[in-house]
Amino acid sequence: MSEAAAELPISEAREQLTDVVNRAVYAGEATYITRRGRRLAVVTSAAQLEADRARSRQQAVLDTCRRLWAEVSSTGDGAARDYVRSVLDRIIEDAEDLADQTVVRAVDEDTEQGSEPIPWDQVKADLGL
Repeated sequence: MSEAAAELPISEAREQLTDVVNRAVYAGEATYITRRGRRLAVVTSAAQLEADRARSRQQAVLDTCRRLWAEVSSTGDGAARDYVRSVLDRIIEDAEDLADQTVVRAVDEDTEQGSEPIPWDQVKADLGL
C-alpha cells in the first residue's frame, strides 16, 4: 500500500461496509475503523492478513536463529559452529520458502475472487523506481 490507510468512524463504516471491503480486497487498501478518533479495528483483505502473518512468523524464526547463532558462535568449537550454521541456514531457507508459499496462495485466492493485479508501472512508481 503506497498511501496511508483510510480512517472511518464506525457509524460511517457501517454505512459504507461494501465499499470498505471492496477497497480492501480489490484495491489492497486498508481502512481503520475508529470511535472518537481512536482506532478500534482495521479492514484488510484475507490475503494481506495471511501475508502479514507469514512475514511475522518468518521474522520470528530469523530472530531466534540470530540469537542461537550469537550464542553458539561465541562458545562452540569450529566443527560445532559449522554444523549449527548449516542447520540454521536450512531453517532460514525453509522459513523463507514457507512465507513465499503463503503469499502465493493468498494472491491466488485474491485472483480467484476477481481481484485485479497491480500494474507493474504502478508497483515501480509506488517503490520510487
